[in-house]
Amino acid sequence: MNFLYTIDNSFFVQMMVSIGSLIDVTNKQISIFVICDEITDINKRKLNELNSDLVNIILLPSPNLPEKLIADRGSISQFYRIMIGEIFRKINIEKLIYLDADTIINSDIGKLFNTDLGPFIIGGALDPWSIKYRKLLKIDRDSGMLNSGVLLINVRKWKNEKLDNKIKKLIGKRKSFIQGDQGILDEIFNGKFLVINPCFNAISSYFELNINDLKIFRKPHIFYNDELIKSAYNTPVVVHFTSTFMNNRPWYAGSSHPYKNKWLKQYKKIFKEEFKPVVHAKSISFYLYKLLPNKLAISILGFLQNNVRPIWLTLKD
Repeated sequence: MNFLYTIDNSFFVQMMVSIGSLIDVTNKQISIFVICDEITDINKRKLNELNSDLVNIILLPSPNLPEKLIADRGSISQFYRIMIGEIFRKINIEKLIYLDADTIINSDIGKLFNTDLGPFIIGGALDPWSIKYRKLLKIDRDSGMLNSGVLLINVRKWKNEKLDNKIKKLIGKRKSFIQGDQGILDEIFNGKFLVINPCFNAISSYFELNINDLKIFRKPHIFYNDELIKSAYNTPVVVHFTSTFMNNRPWYAGSSHPYKNKWLKQYKKIFKEEFKPVVHAKSISFYLYKLLPNKLAISILGFLQNNVRPIWLTLKD
């Protein structure tokens, strides 16, 4: 099985925890490709310590990105995953699983890797976005929108169809970049991707909000049924600590995420020390949610998320 991570050195700890959890639940030969901007020599040695008879970690150079590409959130390294053709130009593999560093692998991910992509180049989990975000990204009203944190990618087909070139052309036409790399992938595929089970990408919202509140807050147009979301919550294969207004990622002080202790345990296993939580400023949305009655808070936040934010992004563009 083949895996890919793309980060900068500031997110090295999170990636190591993710890789450690992947190794723990995998008993097959795996190759883990890593792109890490400005990686230190100490971190290179730490990464190499994870190699074994079953684990082969390959550090790759960063691909070239169009100069006009600007990150609207996070690091520029998030965009490396959209240059699959360049990354694997001289590496002959058929497919891989891309993983964000802010994940832990809770059980065997082999079922996802062995999934038949059929006619599609990629597979991904649906992200709960409203219709207005489809307008922003110029995709069809009834197209599913993916979350790019976990992707099953047919590398051979990506290269054969010269998808890097198509993406560069799209970037050349854009004035700004909404939702980072994910926005570009949504626009380039326009719903033409294999929808995978949400258990392979259990985002933070599944653990922070009940299903009804999630629907009010995000107003998802194309999304999973309630049973699939409940299943992803109860038995996730990949837990994805996405950034939300709750600031509930396990490395933050005060986190109450149900998989926080698993993340901390994995950190201690790899780094041989207790993790020191990061103090992170709370958002205005967080205080609204905590101080106001639940229904009122979710209604207000939903209005801001689905009406005000799209207008602001339109003006920004």
